[in-house]
Amino acid sequence: MAVAEWVDAALQRLRADGLLLESDPRLPCITAIVAGEPIRGGWWGNPSARGTFEVLNAVEDHPDALRTKLIDGKVTYVHRALWPAVLGVALAHEAWQVHALPTAAQWLLDEVGANGEVRLDLVTPPADVPRKALLDAARALERRLLVHATEMHTESGAHARVLETWQLWQAPPEHQVVPLSGEAGRAVLASRLAELNDACAANARLPWQMPAERRSRHRRAASREPAARRRR
Repeated sequence: MAVAEWVDAALQRLRADGLLLESDPRLPCITAIVAGEPIRGGWWGNPSARGTFEVLNAVEDHPDALRTKLIDGKVTYVHRALWPAVLGVALAHEAWQVHALPTAAQWLLDEVGANGEVRLDLVTPPADVPRKALLDAARALERRLLVHATEMHTESGAHARVLETWQLWQAPPEHQVVPLSGEAGRAVLASRLAELNDACAANARLPWQMPAERRSRHRRAASREPAARRRR
C-alpha cells in the first residue's frame, strides 16, 4: 500500500472508533495499519513499519484529529466527535491532574498558564528546577491532560517541545467546540475505551484510571517518539 492509502485507512479507523493510538500491541493503531500487524516494541527502525512517520504527520495535520497523550500515557489521536469530552476532562483540573505534581512540573504549569505557550528550549527555570527536569515535567503535564503539547523545528534545525494551554489550543475557529463537564467527559471516554478493550481483549486505561504512582512516574514510552513533529 502507498502512504496515501495508509492515511485513508487510519482516518477511517479514527472516524469509526474515535480513538486511534500511534502504536499498541492490541488496540487499533497506526503502526499496525502500516505494518499489517501489531508491532511490539519500537517501530522507528522496523522495516515493516516504513512509512509510519509520514502517516503520523498526515493524520496529525487532519482537521478532525487531535494528538494528545490519553490511553496508557501513549500518543493517541482523538476524533473531533470526542473533542468535547477531552476538553471537558482537560479543563476540569481535578485532583488526579494536580495532586502531588513535582516541583518542576508545577513551575512549568504556572509558566504555561501565565504565558499561554512555552517553548522548553527558551524558558529559564529557577535555581531549584534543573533544566534537565523540564522534559520529564512536560511529559507529566501532558499525561495529566494539563497542557497540549507539540514539537516544532527551531531556527537552528533542532526540535523543541511546545506546551500550550487548552484555551489557546481552542482559540482557532476549527478547534472551537463546547466542552462537556469533567465528569461527563470522563464517562464518554471511559465508555469508548471500554468498548475497544472488549473488542480487542485489551486492558488499556485512561489517565484518571491509573494508580497515582504511575501518573507521577517519569517514564519513557517503550517506543521513542520521533522528534520531528511538525507544529500546526
